Amino acid sequence: MKDINRVLDLGSSKLTVLLSLSGFMILVLLVIEDVDILHWRALWVWKAMPSEQTRISAGSIDPSCVSRSSQHLYRANKVADISPTLLESWKRYGELHRKCAPSNWTEVLEESSHVNSSCKFMIYVETHEGLGNRILSLLSALLYSMITDRVLMIDSRKEVGKILCEPFQGSSWLLPADFPYGEPWFSSLWFPEIVKHAPDLGQAIDKNFSVPIVHLHLAHVQRETDKLFFCNEFQEPLSHVRTLAWSSNQYFVSSFFKVPWMWRKLVTLFPGSRLDIFAQLSSLAIAPANSIWSLVSRFYNSYLSCSKSRVGVQIRTHSRPDLASFDPLVNQIVSRCLTSHHLLPNLSSSSSPSLIEFEKQQQQQHQVDVSVFVASLQGKYYETLRDEFLQNGTASEELVSFHSLSSEGAEWHNLHQASLALAEMWLLSFAHHLATSEFSTFGYISRGLARTRPWMLKIRGTELHPEGDVCYLSQSSEPCTHFPQQPDCSSARNISTEHREWIKRHLGGCQDQRGGLQLLNL
Repeated sequence: MKDINRVLDLGSSKLTVLLSLSGFMILVLLVIEDVDILHWRALWVWKAMPSEQTRISAGSIDPSCVSRSSQHLYRANKVADISPTLLESWKRYGELHRKCAPSNWTEVLEESSHVNSSCKFMIYVETHEGLGNRILSLLSALLYSMITDRVLMIDSRKEVGKILCEPFQGSSWLLPADFPYGEPWFSSLWFPEIVKHAPDLGQAIDKNFSVPIVHLHLAHVQRETDKLFFCNEFQEPLSHVRTLAWSSNQYFVSSFFKVPWMWRKLVTLFPGSRLDIFAQLSSLAIAPANSIWSLVSRFYNSYLSCSKSRVGVQIRTHSRPDLASFDPLVNQIVSRCLTSHHLLPNLSSSSSPSLIEFEKQQQQQHQVDVSVFVASLQGKYYETLRDEFLQNGTASEELVSFHSLSSEGAEWHNLHQASLALAEMWLLSFAHHLATSEFSTFGYISRGLARTRPWMLKIRGTELHPEGDVCYLSQSSEPCTHFPQQPDCSSARNISTEHREWIKRHLGGCQDQRGGLQLLNL
């Protein structure tokens, strides 16, 4: 009673202030409870997570790469389980990386060098395709380097090394500034022209692999001798070459599983049938640098975090002269896909919706129902979708908000655009539901990060049919290998029954590319 009387004695004005402050604090606590990705809370949650999810930073946030440990807190889907054998292999690979960083690259690359070293190297050559292609190529090179004990290094002058965190503690995967780019081995090795001096695989075979370096040409167009890389019989002699250079624009992980020697290695690293290999590798090796992650985090918390449902839409047209032009048919296809498969509520058919009921509903919830993030070179797609829902409203009277980070209008292949593209890939991966474009490696990255099967928008080419089936559910979260190579290998005719059965169960054709190859999961 004394406590109650003491409160009453404050007077009516003081009591009003006290109650107001109490109500405000309760509201703040409720908001914090609902928006569980505020940065300070993310740090606390990460430290409290079980060991499975603290596998990289051992329970602490690495200030040099915040995204590596905190990005999983933003995703709607479960964090990819990483196989114990892959984790152990990753640990050993990090130790190898720290051990083998050379102090004199010229000596390593010299043809006449007789330095006795057990260290072998892989130089990732960053090509001029879109960022999606480059990341897929990088992960392919990384996985091959891991199963062949090669130290992967990348060009420090290019974009990928600037937008991604260093993956190995105590060692850098960036080639040093004094790397001999101008020497004969590399003067034309996509730095910036096609290689002239480093022997390719065919030349290495002719020389019985008695060469210090081999340039692997693994783009979508390959010569017959380049394709021999996917023959089992050439992997063992290739292992004796100290340095390989990898230039590609493809995700060749699915093709690796067709090579008997690689298959035996890979099924140990990735046991079972859950073949979300991209998700596992990217969680270990591919993380946005802090400068990009700060943009991702601010955008997410400002525009996407408070909605009940998040939808990611990635619009990229292919097989047409202008990849960034606006096509009304594309817009119709996107809109119909999103509503017909219930990613978004249907638009209202009433010309005069019940404003009174709508106002009552919004006063009660104070929340956006669905937030849509649109990623496209052409900003008019975002604007048209936004205006369509803004002007008509929804039949269910749900609130839908649309957001976009950039609309560059064309692919410029510069650091600024690569940074924006990486941020958009990660923002798309935070969605509960995804709709991505056929044949788009940009979309492949987002769905692989999200570990989800997106709805695939049928907007490739110029012959579009918005009245038919406008999209379909992807069969896998794994990227498609658009142009898998089919070399004439003697080993391909002698694979084991077990390997052959594994291929039948786990490899299939791509839905969005005839002749493509894809690991099947989910």
